[in-house]
Amino acid sequence: MMRALGASAVLPAVAGTAFAQTTDDGAAGEGGRAIRPGFGYSDLAARDPPVEPDHEVVLDVRAPSEAFEQGQWFFDPVGLYIEPGETVRFDVRREIHTVSSYHPVFGYKLRVPRAEPVISSPILWPGTYFLYRFEREGVYDLMCLPHEFLGMVVRIVCGSATGPGTDPITPPEEVGNVTLYPPTDVGAKVLRAPQLRPERIIEAGRIRWDDIPPMYRG
Repeated sequence: MMRALGASAVLPAVAGTAFAQTTDDGAAGEGGRAIRPGFGYSDLAARDPPVEPDHEVVLDVRAPSEAFEQGQWFFDPVGLYIEPGETVRFDVRREIHTVSSYHPVFGYKLRVPRAEPVISSPILWPGTYFLYRFEREGVYDLMCLPHEFLGMVVRIVCGSATGPGTDPITPPEEVGNVTLYPPTDVGAKVLRAPQLRPERIIEAGRIRWDDIPPMYRG
């Protein structure tokens, strides 16, 4: 379970992480440059994407300040409404990050549609990107694995506000011999912000990081 890595830590290999550039039947892309369920498509050479995305999200970092001693580590927009079948491009601006789902594979409670594969990008560095096509309706709570505790989370509502992502954030629980954790520290605060209620995201279409009150961002 990786929850409290330092802000500049390098994430070790994680089960499910891969360079998603092979073709699956029914996956869209140019030849071997396909967007695969779970693995999406990651281009660490920063080439043009195999398909034009419908939406873009930036992964960014702001320097520490008096109000935010650990800096601000965030997705922008931090709330996004999309239609089923649309593709989102996640662009890394500063530092290294991942795009990962809240899932038991990573030691967290499930917060994406139940039938969705584990969403797992490789480690992404500035100038690279990750593409993901969201096919199933529901709420998707995603995070950067090494920086989740610093608030680096994003909520995407695809079509309708359904599924585990609509559940309240509750304490850890034992499932078999494993402890599954809810969103933690600042990540939990961000997802509790009123602006990220699924119905608010649907109404607004997109919620910018700066739309979240400072009390929920640090």
